[in-house]
Amino acid sequence: MYEYKYVETSLGGFFSAPTHRETIDEYAKAGWRLVQVLGTNYDGHG
Repeated sequence: MYEYKYVETSLGGFFSAPTHRETIDEYAKAGWRLVQVLGTNYDGHG
């Protein structure tokens, strides 16, 4: 049986820095594996 966890993070933007690498590293240290990344907010830039 697998346990899944959904975590929001930032892929960056025009005025914000990305934080996805730090999020991945933090959860990897706790034993989690990254399965998939889904974009949930779309704007004029895709």
